[in-house]
Amino acid sequence: MKTILFGFLVCTISHTPLAQTLPKNLLIYYGYPSLINGAAGDLTAASNIFRQYQYVVLGEGLEQSGHGDHVNTKTIIANIKSNVKIFGYIWLGRHIAGRTPWNNAEIRTHVDLWKAMGVQGIFLDDYGYAQNVTRARQDSAVRYIHAQGLNAFVNTGEIEEVFGSSINPVFNPTGMGSPVDYRDFYLWESYVVINGRFYGKYLTFSEWEFWRVKSENLRAYQNSLAFKTMSITTPDFNGSFNANQWNFTWYSAWLQGHEATGWGEGNYSASAPSANLAPFRARPTIANPGTQFLTAVQSTENQFFRLTDTGKIWADTTSKTAGFIPPAVCQSTASGLWNNAAIWSCGHVPYPYDDVLIKTPHIIAVTPALGKLQCRKLEIQRGAVFNGMGVFEAVNR
Repeated sequence: MKTILFGFLVCTISHTPLAQTLPKNLLIYYGYPSLINGAAGDLTAASNIFRQYQYVVLGEGLEQSGHGDHVNTKTIIANIKSNVKIFGYIWLGRHIAGRTPWNNAEIRTHVDLWKAMGVQGIFLDDYGYAQNVTRARQDSAVRYIHAQGLNAFVNTGEIEEVFGSSINPVFNPTGMGSPVDYRDFYLWESYVVINGRFYGKYLTFSEWEFWRVKSENLRAYQNSLAFKTMSITTPDFNGSFNANQWNFTWYSAWLQGHEATGWGEGNYSASAPSANLAPFRARPTIANPGTQFLTAVQSTENQFFRLTDTGKIWADTTSKTAGFIPPAVCQSTASGLWNNAAIWSCGHVPYPYDDVLIKTPHIIAVTPALGKLQCRKLEIQRGAVFNGMGVFEAVNR
């Protein structure tokens, strides 16, 4: 069937369940909230600093009335909680010599103390089997957090220990499922940058291959449990900031669909030389990032990419460069098949986010073998021919 159309058509765009826009801003801060970045006890100034973030984790001990910044912190939380989701820290681990872990009743007491401070969630650190935490202990903590109307934010490296239900004779002998669900968050700590260096390769172990596989496995767990992932870097001993590392981290987090990401300061601002310091690290400015992902993450050798409804996110793990390619206008330069890059002025077969102009007197054909094709906007000039509406599936807007 030959179809001659005039004016504009908008092509259909598919929607993926993990779609979202840019990663939000995450801050993990273990210093005194009233002293952040030189606020020096000015609670209005401190509150305005925290408002730069959509997610904030506050450090251990602030929930206790005897802490020197307890009252100030409660005021800051009240000031910012309408704009910021705040998590209070609780250590769940049982692996540190000389430190007595809390039992379930004590954990619940500290959840209650944090709730009284006004937080919306609890950050459970050292959550995994590697930290001697059983699934039963995880389950008790998370279910109590949920019962208080709060969100859980969990942190450990091995995601099977968080989301899997495989039988582990010591830590999950009955194969109990994960208590984490749509209300909750997972932290990928040391994301892309670990202790101040990019991921690398050691003998036969590639941290970038680990990054790829873990990202895929996280998405698989998200499809069933509906939690969100956030990520944070870890700096070197001096807490040094590296703008190139941060830029690459941010784009990589966007590529992987993270809810939020952040640059981790030294010891999360708890000690010198980064004590009470958490400068806001500028994010890339994307004029029109899109509102949904059109594809899963794909790769060509070491370049990973993903399409949104307005462009292409890409990250090269070899060159450590990343960016966003906005939509192009692809005009036909000759007649031929749609999937022939040589007939398009943009130099490539039109992406789903591109605008397409079929010019007179060109005849552009689409065959069923190509599958359903997409673009953002399609214009067919008078006298041009588009042969393939049966597989293109365009709708008027």
